Amino acid sequence: MDTSTDFDLESLVHVEQSFYETGYQDGFDHGRIHGLIEGRALGREQGFAMWEELGFYEGFALTWRAILVKQSREEEHLVRARKALVILLTGSYVHFEDEHMKPVHSI
Repeated sequence: MDTSTDFDLESLVHVEQSFYETGYQDGFDHGRIHGLIEGRALGREQGFAMWEELGFYEGFALTWRAILVKQSREEEHLVRARKALVILLTGSYVHFEDEHMKPVHSI
């Protein structure tokens, strides 16, 4: 009967640590994938909610602009406030010729 051992006892000392490290890395990789998927879904939902809210305010500003133009009651401070709101909502000031409104875009 041969009593010699074919395995290395030193490797048994580190078996728990190696299993832990392998499991940790597998869990980390799996969590990263699911985190990206969930992050994209959450970003899409939050982005849509923000887009919807900005659309509401843009419609509000454009409606009041149309009302003021129709009533021919455009007082200077209302014109500036209206233009500033539309500029902030649309992100551009191409439609307006007022040079003093351009710094509002950088806010």
